[in-house]
Amino acid sequence: MPIEETETGGRETLREFSEGIAIDIARPTWIDRLSAAAREAPLEMLTAAFLMGVLLGRRR
Repeated sequence: MPIEETETGGRETLREFSEGIAIDIARPTWIDRLSAAAREAPLEMLTAAFLMGVLLGRRR
C-alpha cells in the first residue's frame, strides 16, 4: 500500500471523527460569553461599569 493512500485514508478517518465531535460541542451563547468576560475582568472594572450604569440609569 503506497504512503499516499494511507495518509489520505487517515485524513478522512480523522475528519469523520472530528466532525462528530464538533457537532456535539455547543457553540457559546451570549450568556456564556458574558459569564467568561465577568470571570476575566478585574473587580475594579466591573465596579466602574456598574456605577456608570447606575448614573446613566438615574438620568432618565
